[in-house]
Amino acid sequence: MIKYQGKEFLKSEVGWNDSDTQRKNDFAVDIRDIELHYLYRAALDTPSEENQKALMDMLDHRLTIDKRFETMFPEFIEKV
Repeated sequence: MIKYQGKEFLKSEVGWNDSDTQRKNDFAVDIRDIELHYLYRAALDTPSEENQKALMDMLDHRLTIDKRFETMFPEFIEKV
C-alpha cells in the first residue's frame, strides 16, 4: 500500500483535515450550477427586477433543457 502511505504523508505535511474537507464539500456548488447559484444569490442579495428576470430566464432555460433530455432519453432520466 505504498500509494496510501504517500497520501497519508502528504495529508500530514499540508495539514489536511478530512472533517474540514467534508464540511466544505457539503456547501460546494457543482460547476454546472455556478451561474444559476450566482443569479440566485444576486436575486436574494439585491432583489431588483433585472436580477429576478435573469434568474427566471435561467430557470426557464434549465427546465427546457431538462424537458428535451426527458423526451430524447427517457431511460436516462428514470435512472437519475
